[in-house]
Amino acid sequence: YFTELNRKRVPADLLDFVTHCTCPIVHAADDLSVMQSLEALPFITASVRAIFGPKHYRIGPSTIAMRQNPYGGATKANPHRQRIAMADRDSRHAGMFAAAWTIGYAARVAPTGLEMLTLSSFTGPFG
Repeated sequence: YFTELNRKRVPADLLDFVTHCTCPIVHAADDLSVMQSLEALPFITASVRAIFGPKHYRIGPSTIAMRQNPYGGATKANPHRQRIAMADRDSRHAGMFAAAWTIGYAARVAPTGLEMLTLSSFTGPFG
């Protein structure tokens, strides 16, 4: 996650490339909050560029659901397919909402010169 990359900085000269993922449901999981999280992406990428300079830069895998919890605990089980923060599964991945989120994500980072962007998965709960 970008937050951990920012907090626990590795010397840039030790890296071949910089990478992190993002998750829009760390603090809130309603539809509006998930879409509003896209507004932060240009600022995140600018921060990475300021910290690591011209290193090759990759983002992903980023998904709506939280793939893992870097803060120590487990992600929250979501068997009833609700919109809850830090959930391990999100039913919106299987529909038009995820398609719109994916297009929005790509549009927000397109001008930043990423070497690679990975969103979701080909199959399974993150696809």
